[in-house]
Amino acid sequence: MEHTKIDNVLKEKQRNLEDRSRRNNLRIEGIYENDKESWGDTEKKVQTFFTEKLGLKDVEIERAHRTGRKNDGRPRTIILNLQKYKDKIRILKELYRLKGTNTFVNEDFSRETVAIRKKLFAEVKERRLNGESVTVRYDKIVYIKTSFKNNFNE
Repeated sequence: MEHTKIDNVLKEKQRNLEDRSRRNNLRIEGIYENDKESWGDTEKKVQTFFTEKLGLKDVEIERAHRTGRKNDGRPRTIILNLQKYKDKIRILKELYRLKGTNTFVNEDFSRETVAIRKKLFAEVKERRLNGESVTVRYDKIVYIKTSFKNNFNE
């Protein structure tokens, strides 16, 4: 019994550390890929994407590379590591501009956190149908404050 508790604590700490190491990472899907694309080419494509599609300049990229095997002509996911967390937040705030396109930008999490979030998104969908304003932040469901009433002038 005691070993199980310790194992769970250690697994949670490991997941937390892995997610923290990915804090400045984003995953981008849907950007065209050339046959012999280098890391430098990928980075240039990402910079162009940020400028043209999101209206963001001066995003400082540490590295950008494709992940996985090439298959059936579909572009592979780009793993992007940013130098500044603030740049990540700027990017996430502009993602509404991608609505209706086939390009997707997501935060990068460990497999365990992705599995947790997947379950939470199903619950969020159900809650939204019931009229609740909720979303997923990291590995929790949070309520969205929908309005602010100014009581200072009353």
